[in-house]
Amino acid sequence: MTGTEYNLFDESDNSSDLPKKLRAKIKELQDSLDEANGRISEYTQRDRTESIGQVLQRYNLNPKIADLVPKDIEGEALDQWVADYADVFGVTPPAQQASQPAYAGDVNRMAALEQSGQPSVAMNDLAQIEQMSPEELLAMLGGR
Repeated sequence: MTGTEYNLFDESDNSSDLPKKLRAKIKELQDSLDEANGRISEYTQRDRTESIGQVLQRYNLNPKIADLVPKDIEGEALDQWVADYADVFGVTPPAQQASQPAYAGDVNRMAALEQSGQPSVAMNDLAQIEQMSPEELLAMLGGR
């Protein structure tokens, strides 16, 4: 055996502290890991709570309903879950609320006007305003 191999297995030096130091380092790293995992869990829960709150707000639902949402439901599945249970919460799912957008009535009136060929009231008012004198315009606007 060479002298180098012999020194590797020689326990005459102060290597008895090594296991203690390793255990202390392992505990320190484990504590650090537990803290990091706790932060990740906290941020994940906060993000989930915010996304559930936004969906419930979109449906004008009480935020307490968030406690009833299953833990495995997130994202678009959450929208589907709320739509599936909308009758339980007393709301109408968005797909059933209105098949036409809010401006559909205006579009229909414009189409009917174009088909009839009749000038709109605004066009008649514009013609009348163009024929008024400046004094009449000021009087109409309440200027003098």
